[in-house]
Amino acid sequence: MLKYEVFGDENAEPLVVCHGFTGSSSSFEELVFPNVTTYAINWPGHDGKHYTLFPTWEEHIELLHSFISTVISQEVTLLGYSMGGRLAIGYAMKYPHMVKKLVLESTSPGLLEGRNNRKEADEQLATKIEENGLEWFLSFWEDIPLFSSIEEVHRVKLRAERSKHTVDGLSHSLRAVGTGVQPSYWARLKDFHRPVFIIVGEKDSKFLAIGEKMNTFFPQSNLIKVSSAGHIPHVEEFEKFGTIVKKLMKEDF
Repeated sequence: MLKYEVFGDENAEPLVVCHGFTGSSSSFEELVFPNVTTYAINWPGHDGKHYTLFPTWEEHIELLHSFISTVISQEVTLLGYSMGGRLAIGYAMKYPHMVKKLVLESTSPGLLEGRNNRKEADEQLATKIEENGLEWFLSFWEDIPLFSSIEEVHRVKLRAERSKHTVDGLSHSLRAVGTGVQPSYWARLKDFHRPVFIIVGEKDSKFLAIGEKMNTFFPQSNLIKVSSAGHIPHVEEFEKFGTIVKKLMKEDF
């Protein structure tokens, strides 16, 4: 069973939030609204557990399904950021009847080409993490172009969260659910007929382009740009992000 935390009102409208790579359940601990129960999960590799056999991509999907079907036992609003968004898409494609609304922040349905190259790159990074250690990786990760717009005050918060993880956990996660391993779901998006909300920071040109493309594939979707934000709107512009999620949780579509 996935580890998780619960925030907000008990026995209210369920919101399940899925953190990204190097995140945790605390990534969304401030995402609390009246009449909403927020369930924040911890993915394998980010939960402090030791795994003799680390879960595969499909096993991550099944772990999420086991959690939703046993702990919540009803359809949910499913919110995923980055890696968590990729897994949320995979879950929604396999179990659409369990997803009332799908909220995707800075994420992708997968690669249309170049998966083998990306898988090899993820493997190389996982090996470097094992060879060089956590502090090396944290510095490397903070400096990639995707996070260039993040202000120092947010970098401090993110590093504190990331520092709680382990070399084994992060390297195994990269190998198991990295973008190179993820199936491409592009062709299946048209078959998901529940409301979809694609949230992207206006400064995140890469994922803004992906989001705009996804918005043309889903039958019932909305693209929402967060001003002044880059790849992590829920950190960089939390008030704006929270207002968006609060509104979509209240409305029927």
